[in-house]
Amino acid sequence: MWFEIPASVSIGRDFQIVHRGFGVVIHPQTTLGNHVRIYPGVVIGRFDADRVPAATSTFQGVVIGDDVVIYPGAKIVGGPGITTIAPGSVIGPNAVVVGGTDRPGTWVGIPAKHVADGIGSIDTAEPPGKR
Repeated sequence: MWFEIPASVSIGRDFQIVHRGFGVVIHPQTTLGNHVRIYPGVVIGRFDADRVPAATSTFQGVVIGDDVVIYPGAKIVGGPGITTIAPGSVIGPNAVVVGGTDRPGTWVGIPAKHVADGIGSIDTAEPPGKR
């Protein structure tokens, strides 16, 4: 196994780490819902880890909802308080989610933007950079 998931992480039913989870790092204050799938290179952490000791950080954790897929290289950066990834979210490859997702659907880009309400029908009315 090639991933780092501390014992303090709460993991729901049917959690799947794909391709041995090479490079996956999950913050100790994370809750993973049911049916969560994580691909290699995913990092779930806090926004201020480089400058604020954990004891004084305003970060309170990351909650990944049920039925979430996080594709390779994606980063979820938890901000102040609790950062939530909505149930049914799909986080695209190399996306950087800052502050969570407010609704289910497909999220891509840096920073990640909502581009579709479901898998397979990306809204192309406006380029992601213009949203």
